[in-house]
Amino acid sequence: MENRSSNLTGGAVFMNRTSFFAMMGLSILAAFVLVACGANPAESTDGDSNGPGTDCSTNADCVSPTTNMTCNAAAAKCIDQGLCENDEQCAAWYGEGAACAASGLCGGGSPDGDRDGDGDVVDGDSGDGDTPVEGCEDFTGLYSGDFCGAAEDAYIVIDWINCTIQIVHGDEQMAGTVLGDEVTIASPSACEGERGQDRKVRLTCGDCQITLTPKSPNADQLGKIQVQPAELRFGAVYPGEPRQQEVVVSNLGEGDLTITSLFFTSETHEWFHFANPADWQLPKVLASGDDEMLVIEFDPDEEIATEGLAVILSDAQNTPIVRIKMSTSLKAVPRIEVDPIAVPFGSAPLGFENEKFFLVKSTGGATAQVVNIAMEDDQNGAFMLESFDTVNFEAKPPFDLESSFAKPVYLKFAPKQGVHEEGKTYTGRAKVVWINKDSAEETIFVDLIGKVVALSPPCLDVQPLGGWINFGGMGEVPGPGVKFGYSQIGVPTEREVTIHNCGDQPLTISNLTWQNIIFDNPPFTARAFFERPGAFQNYTLQRGETIYITISFLPPNEGLLYSSGFLFNTNATRFAWQPPNSPPPDPTMPVTVGVSGVGARRGIEVLPSKLDFGVVTIDCCSRPEELNIYNIGDLELVITEVKIGAGSDERFEVLGLPPLPIKLGGEGNPQSFSFEVKFCAEKEGPAEGRVEITSNDANGQFIVPLKGGGTTVTHQRDEFRQATHPMVDILWVIDCSGSMSEEQEKVADQTNYFVNEAVTWNADMHLALTSCDITSAAGHKGLMRGNPPVLANRGTGSLSTSQIISEFNSKVSGLGNGCDGGAQEAGLEAGHLALSEPLASNENKGFMRDDAKLAIIMVSDEEDQSVADVPFFIDFFRSLKGMRNVNMLEIYAIVGDAPSGCSVGSGDQGSSAAAGKRYISVADACNPHDDKHFYSICSEDYHPVFESLSENLFALRNQFFLSRLADPETIVVTVDGRTVDNWEYDEETNSIVFPEDEPPDPGATVVVEYDTLCLQ
Repeated sequence: MENRSSNLTGGAVFMNRTSFFAMMGLSILAAFVLVACGANPAESTDGDSNGPGTDCSTNADCVSPTTNMTCNAAAAKCIDQGLCENDEQCAAWYGEGAACAASGLCGGGSPDGDRDGDGDVVDGDSGDGDTPVEGCEDFTGLYSGDFCGAAEDAYIVIDWINCTIQIVHGDEQMAGTVLGDEVTIASPSACEGERGQDRKVRLTCGDCQITLTPKSPNADQLGKIQVQPAELRFGAVYPGEPRQQEVVVSNLGEGDLTITSLFFTSETHEWFHFANPADWQLPKVLASGDDEMLVIEFDPDEEIATEGLAVILSDAQNTPIVRIKMSTSLKAVPRIEVDPIAVPFGSAPLGFENEKFFLVKSTGGATAQVVNIAMEDDQNGAFMLESFDTVNFEAKPPFDLESSFAKPVYLKFAPKQGVHEEGKTYTGRAKVVWINKDSAEETIFVDLIGKVVALSPPCLDVQPLGGWINFGGMGEVPGPGVKFGYSQIGVPTEREVTIHNCGDQPLTISNLTWQNIIFDNPPFTARAFFERPGAFQNYTLQRGETIYITISFLPPNEGLLYSSGFLFNTNATRFAWQPPNSPPPDPTMPVTVGVSGVGARRGIEVLPSKLDFGVVTIDCCSRPEELNIYNIGDLELVITEVKIGAGSDERFEVLGLPPLPIKLGGEGNPQSFSFEVKFCAEKEGPAEGRVEITSNDANGQFIVPLKGGGTTVTHQRDEFRQATHPMVDILWVIDCSGSMSEEQEKVADQTNYFVNEAVTWNADMHLALTSCDITSAAGHKGLMRGNPPVLANRGTGSLSTSQIISEFNSKVSGLGNGCDGGAQEAGLEAGHLALSEPLASNENKGFMRDDAKLAIIMVSDEEDQSVADVPFFIDFFRSLKGMRNVNMLEIYAIVGDAPSGCSVGSGDQGSSAAAGKRYISVADACNPHDDKHFYSICSEDYHPVFESLSENLFALRNQFFLSRLADPETIVVTVDGRTVDNWEYDEETNSIVFPEDEPPDPGATVVVEYDTLCLQ
């Protein structure tokens, strides 16, 4: 294990061994987890790069009683005391609140089917990095049974320790085994079958078929069972000295609880007994609030360690099957082991030395005493123990070593001139003497192996070997390099480069500098990588010495690949990463260490971004409104707290919040989750509040404003005025890459028709354009193009029809300016950026109007490459006009046909487009009443497309949203004072909807009167 000394040379850190104990006290974690899991104790402590030793990658490895025991000190202690042999037992022994479970040292397995300790109920799954587990899944529960045509409820009880099954129905009991999904019944008769994906258990017993279907406990039963404790640890029990443990069975329900059965699972040892059967005549009824003592006894004929389950069956509403785990252990005894039993020192020249260590481990259940550590055979001084007064001071014998603790013992292989021979291998021996359980001395020998070799020239080893990226991002070159991966924009991320002398003679490192900026990616822009101040200087590394160069990555923009590299000269005659027979490196050519990374973000977005519950009658509540939390970034987002903020009106309430923390994004995690907020009016007047969402997002806490109000008025009158001119805000999102030139021309060709159609329909139109490029430094990333960015045909700043046509065509033709066509083409994210803060209130201000319909038209020949999932964009665009205001939003996709794309023309004159499936999915979801929302980008002529768009976008409003929740039976609608009935009430959106071909006339007054509903 290597330890770092103080920074003696500026920005880099030299690596030499200081005292192991100066860094840490050798505790259960330091000795076992950090040492054993991180490296083989026999590895060099002076920079040897021969590779890591055996480590443990799963909890199952860690609890093995013979290998890698040091990886998991808590599990080792559990095992050595005879208390556990697997993850479940280890977790149960230490408990969820103890150090074992809290530190993750032992698996979180429990009787829920989680046998690989990863927290997931998976039997045989290896996708989480654990070793696939063959065993039994726990499907204990209440079932409705079909026993050869006879219907009868049954209990299935799984003994997850021994993979046995018992099926109890009526007075009968069937017993057998479980392996994976296979079920085998041995008594009272042979049956075979399996548990299907529908969770039903199907058995064939000769000519008889049995089907068991999971069912919920009877909700009409009012009894609720509680058993404390849920686990009995008997410890060491000796013959003739039976030990009893008590369990309290309580009824916490409001009605009677009937205990119907009490037994041990089939593999439970026969030395377990119920000690008070007279108190448990079955069926036994416990009235509400009653409890009864159950006494279990273990009376062995010999000392053993065993486990078993006691089972209680009842008609409880909450848990009709209760299993009580029982365990016994052997008496704890001292035991000392060494790890490893042979220490290979590798090779060293005459006059040099290699240092290694081995661990002295207390692996018994009791404290052990070490009385001597000494050399048994030092091969004429080739091997030696480090001083017990300095380096080995904590391992100076005699000493006591508590169970599950360890101490390292350092040794050297130091062959001497005139004593030892070059080319010869020497084998020595060290010994450890300790006192066993019989108070007698025992000796353990440790073999020591080292070879004397000729002095080797300087050798360069650089880690990591992530390679470096060619000019312009064109391919990679293998060799030294750091890949930062996705890194938070605006937040520095640090990585270390290790430079190590793997030879015997001194290694020089000189002329450290960054490569010419023209070779960076993106070229000619400010470098996004920085060395720690003082790190780039000249170094001389002695044999086995290592320096650490810290590099920071600070990406300014999202979605861009950044790459660079730093260079240095060296006198090394060999590079460790090259094949052994490679020619010597040219000393005039610098070594390049590449660095690369992608700007990313951990992006929290909550939709809708605010909630207005309107006015609610006093003593009534609003409809619960859903809030969705999304991770729209590349990095894992952890939501740690969701609450109604301090100072908020107490009438707001959060509902349906799942357990926190929740991880969003990243491997294996969902992208979003939802909960609800409700407002109950207890008094008159307005109410304000906020939902506070805390996460690891760089922007800190996310706030969702809340509004509501209380009133005593129960009758409501809503008045609307149909616009004289249909209002529509139209945003075009067009791919600006070079392959889109023909399609951009087709759009421009139809602008004259489109704008004139708006005039014909007497529309009040806002028209804007942005590109799909979200990575270029300026002019894109959701910015609306041109000046002015919003083209209006009415109101302040309005333009003439010819001006709008000219300006819009100019915007389209100028799309390619500053566009990074080879970067991330993300039209959905571009639309999101354009219509959200900060752009919506700044550069793109004035585009969206509250009363106007919103239309978004996506045009691209590539699939959308936005990071966020499609459901996020659907919810985001819907939230802009209100989640339920579906008729106020229309999204269109002019993209490649799904599922395979499309092409137009042939040969050199032809072009093709990838399927725009993500665009089409969003358009489908945001146009529920319209089937004309997808158009093929490969169409020869876009006139039919624009003709259809005009018909859809410039129509009069036909949906009117009510201000309060209406009682449908009381609604009366008038148009210009005349009662009408050509409307429907849409309960989901709480709105009045007229037929699309019969909307109220321009300028008409629509009045809706109704009584309000009162929800609780």
